[in-house]
Amino acid sequence: MTEQKKNEVERERMVASCEKRRQKLEISLRGFSKEAGLEPSYYGHWVAGQFMFPSAQKLRKIHAAFERLEQLEEFRASLAEGT
Repeated sequence: MTEQKKNEVERERMVASCEKRRQKLEISLRGFSKEAGLEPSYYGHWVAGQFMFPSAQKLRKIHAAFERLEQLEEFRASLAEGT
């Protein structure tokens, strides 16, 4: 497998994983970008394949946003169970 093919496979895996998490949170592409502190269309451009990988700094922001939003979702669910 060529290096380019390996990168494409890794990119597809990363996008699929992130998209699964984003869809579970029921947040739009643009809304997620804003939550991650990125330009409003950044995440959507990445998912659409306009560039291969986010920079390391932006990837950290994406992962941190997922963690924060998933924790918030868990907290809301625990509150709903308590009522």
